[in-house]
Amino acid sequence: MILTTVHILDLIEKLPTNIAFDYVSGGDSKAKLVSIDRENVKVDIVRINADGSEKSASMTTEILNTLSNSIKENKPFKFDNVLNGSGNVRSTMEAIFAHTSEFYSCKIRRVKHLIWVPRIPHEIGKIVDYDSIKDKMTDILKNETVFSNQPLQIIFYGAPGTGKSFAVDDVCKKHTHHRTTFHPDTDYSTFVGCYKPKIHKKNMISGNGINETQLLSSFFDSNSPKYNRMNKARYLYEALVHTKDIRDLGLDAQMVADKLIAKGFTGCAYTTEATCMYNIYDWLKEDGYIVENKLSYEFTPQCFIKAYVDAWKYQESGEPVYLIIEEINRGNCAQIFGDLFQLLDRDDNGFSRYEISPDTDLQEYISGLGLSVTNITDTDGNDISTKIASGELMKLPDNLFIWATMNTSDQSLFPIDSAFKRRWEWKYMKIKNHPECNYQIKIGEEEQDWWAFIQKINEIIASMTSSADKQLGYFFCKADAEGKISADTFVSKVIFYLWNDVFKDYGFEDASLFRYITKDEAGKETEKDLTFPDFYDEEGEKVNTERLTDFVKKVMNWKADEKKDYD
Repeated sequence: MILTTVHILDLIEKLPTNIAFDYVSGGDSKAKLVSIDRENVKVDIVRINADGSEKSASMTTEILNTLSNSIKENKPFKFDNVLNGSGNVRSTMEAIFAHTSEFYSCKIRRVKHLIWVPRIPHEIGKIVDYDSIKDKMTDILKNETVFSNQPLQIIFYGAPGTGKSFAVDDVCKKHTHHRTTFHPDTDYSTFVGCYKPKIHKKNMISGNGINETQLLSSFFDSNSPKYNRMNKARYLYEALVHTKDIRDLGLDAQMVADKLIAKGFTGCAYTTEATCMYNIYDWLKEDGYIVENKLSYEFTPQCFIKAYVDAWKYQESGEPVYLIIEEINRGNCAQIFGDLFQLLDRDDNGFSRYEISPDTDLQEYISGLGLSVTNITDTDGNDISTKIASGELMKLPDNLFIWATMNTSDQSLFPIDSAFKRRWEWKYMKIKNHPECNYQIKIGEEEQDWWAFIQKINEIIASMTSSADKQLGYFFCKADAEGKISADTFVSKVIFYLWNDVFKDYGFEDASLFRYITKDEAGKETEKDLTFPDFYDEEGEKVNTERLTDFVKKVMNWKADEKKDYD
């Protein structure tokens, strides 16, 4: 991953302002973040000395560019060396960086350094030592060489609870990833993006993050040289109103000044200057020069475009980006992917074999991101880097992995056509025991081994359905911290699934499983059909452990009847 000035600003912007941060080397001095000027690429900071005095400083565009060009991922560095010097201000800058989420402190030959580790962010506002994540980082670096062997597009499929999502997450959580879940209402716009209305709640004057009260009070700062040499009305426009939003309305200083004069403002005729300024503010608001709620339509990127953009950002560094699609067969893939289907055909190098031309809205959005794309060619060998960066053409990069899961037991699903299937590799997740778990079903005072129950109930399901689609995986039901599956959880998850998704279509005629005997006060026995409500007491509040225990025992003692035909 390559560090950029924009990313540095993003990290620092998440820090609270006007908070005293400790120095990396300790001591009585503190660092304070004052403000961030993204337009001019500058960060204002303050060094707080031991005696309480303060010294202001700035991380200028030049300093931030030097840092972004010098700092490499997972490589320790010293601020003094990068900025070619030493001094208190550099220690203040170092303290600000160290409190962001992606910079760690470390020591090289007893000398303090920082190290940029973007893949394992820590809590914002704390200095964290690199040694605390060293083992995790070692594991990540070991896996770097296997990315070329990983499938770019793969669907993990199998019965519920077989660990499909776990297998995906185990790899993807260590890297940049975007996750979505398909459902019947998912379409192209919710997967890719579309124009949506957006209300800007900040008024135009305070849109730069400064409170209008502060602006109005600063207007009459007697130390301001403009105060004595400029017309107050014109200065009000210059100091308070001259923002990009106001300029977009087509206003200029003279227009606003004339408007204020027409309103009767020729000097401070009011009791206090502050009252005068608030009246001027109200005038501007009444005339529509200040809009408190501005409605606009903006292209809103969704999961696919977010992953696509991130992949191109990190393409040169080789950092993998994962797009995770849960329950891919629950949506209409042909409708959701649309023309993106063409991009799924990858060449031997991992790039899309063919490019597509996106619609104008999407092209304009990508064009405004300023992507840096180099050395990308089409099938004829022509360089199309500029067209990819501008959004004129779209092509999946070699570091974009699209991994999906598919539950084979789901009902009312959209079929996936063979052309779509051929673009993916498929990984069947077999039902098996998990070596690190030893779950027990706890029913009253008794316990039943979870894996033994799964094996037996799956044998019954296979006998009834002649299929593995309805069977249960080890992770179908989650145990508590002690590895126990409570009776409540077992009934609400497992029994409910069996009754509503398996037994309702198969097997209720097997009296050995679905009948129970009750006794009246006289001791007379009556055989009844077992229904789902029977697993609860009369009030429906608590599990009927007697009924549940009886059913589990029948499952564990069940034997296939070769004479029965469940078809």
